[in-house]
Amino acid sequence: MREEIEQMVQTGDMDGLIGNLLSADRYAALEIVEALESFGEKAVKPLSGLLNQPSAGLREDVVRVLGKIRSPQAVDALIEALADEDKYVRENAARALGGIGDSKAVPGLAGLMNEEESNIRETAIRALGELGDSRAVASLLPALDDQNAHIREAAVNALGLIGDRAALEAVQKACEDRDSLVRESSARALGRIGDPAACEALINLLKDGNTYTRMYAARSLGIVGSESALASLQQAVEDPEERVRKEAAAALERLSSAAGRPAATEPKTEPTVRKKAAAKPAPASGKKKTAAAVKAKKKVSETAAKAATGKKTGRKVTAKTRPGAPKKNVG
Repeated sequence: MREEIEQMVQTGDMDGLIGNLLSADRYAALEIVEALESFGEKAVKPLSGLLNQPSAGLREDVVRVLGKIRSPQAVDALIEALADEDKYVRENAARALGGIGDSKAVPGLAGLMNEEESNIRETAIRALGELGDSRAVASLLPALDDQNAHIREAAVNALGLIGDRAALEAVQKACEDRDSLVRESSARALGRIGDPAACEALINLLKDGNTYTRMYAARSLGIVGSESALASLQQAVEDPEERVRKEAAAALERLSSAAGRPAATEPKTEPTVRKKAAAKPAPASGKKKTAAAVKAKKKVSETAAKAATGKKTGRKVTAKTRPGAPKKNVG
């Protein structure tokens, strides 16, 4: 069957693939659906028409492939699939809509907030964050009180991606969450929301026991901070973790530049560093010293640049697998 599928793909016989799909067994059907992905937008309409098939496994495969194609033409069909009787279809439809990014899906995704399956709720929350539509804020706020820490973290991250100041107070409260990853995501979300009113909450997070929480707190203070944050950031330059020290130094440089004053960002020499420094001869001239200073300044700038383009944070949602679902045969 595989050779026949490959032949139809090479000849562009999409109708032939769909014709074989309806009579194929579960494993062959999966291969055919994935083969249809190679047709791109041309396959969206025929694939969408398969979402009324009685096989839940087939419908799940279809929404996954539509998510991979990422065509706006699939949005309406995927929104309908959010109400599918099968939980795997609903979850994959939510993920697909987040990837496509059409705000038309906001009401449908918000409707999944009351799902019993936490995996579906989390997927829908992350999808709403990807859409970045302020209409989703009201639906996301209750999730910050969910008993499941994964749900709370997903909600904080989504609110940060949306960046609406209506969520500021709730995200500040989440900075005190008992889960370290919720606090970490809160620190980053406050930077994305960009309201100076978050300064105090971020200063408090500089003392958090989680390294990444302190790191994102320092980074966000560089965005929303004011003179009141300078002393705390200066202390953070002495943090035992290098990544925190770098973010604090970059934040100090940014805030000091905005205030028109030089930044004192050099941490005190640590004992191990001081020992090595003592063993080295002094620079022969001021030229070498200047070059070292330029190199250090460049390193801080590079750190700030990386901070500005950092990847999204958050727990990765692992899609639950349908019992007995075929796995793609590699090779």
